[in-house]
Amino acid sequence: MIYNSLAKNPVPCTVTRPHFSSESSSKVEEKQKSKKPIVEYVTLIDLDKKIKLVTLMEATKLATRRSLKLIKVKDFDPQRQTPIYKIITSSEYLKEEINLKKFKAKDTAWKAKKIMTFSNKISDHDLSFKLRQIAKWLEKNYEVQITISGVEPKDPSTEELFKKMELILKDTGRIIQKRHSGNDIKCQVIPPKQNTSKYKEIEY
Repeated sequence: MIYNSLAKNPVPCTVTRPHFSSESSSKVEEKQKSKKPIVEYVTLIDLDKKIKLVTLMEATKLATRRSLKLIKVKDFDPQRQTPIYKIITSSEYLKEEINLKKFKAKDTAWKAKKIMTFSNKISDHDLSFKLRQIAKWLEKNYEVQITISGVEPKDPSTEELFKKMELILKDTGRIIQKRHSGNDIKCQVIPPKQNTSKYKEIEY
């Protein structure tokens, strides 16, 4: 009897399907659009020595628009919490490279370059250890690139440390180039050679 009743009067069946509202899909699209590329800010030193905080793209456009060169002088400055870039002229850009190539043209016997970096706050013990390592590299005919990191431009302690290092290395190697890069002092040291001229200082 029950089966006959159901057959004569079937109960309607409702199928529930998942509902995707246009509102939820639009939110997903908005989230995807909101994922903007990361903007890198840098400290820029202009030709007139003015320092300002700009994006790397803005600095690049500024240099391109004025037909100048944009160079990085420091990967990261702890004081400003950004990389440091500088705008220079094409002649200034080539000056350092030409001087370095000029010295290298006279001395092609040394091996590949070694790199040494230390802070102007380094202790005497650590400095002595690093300079002994530099001396060993020079004895093996390596060129050494040295960077003395400072916390501010023209820091007297950075210059004093350079002079101290220069005095210790005077009989071990020769400094062929010294330059100021932002807060740092950089130089190249190569194995000694007789009748060499004093390094030329270049400031950027």
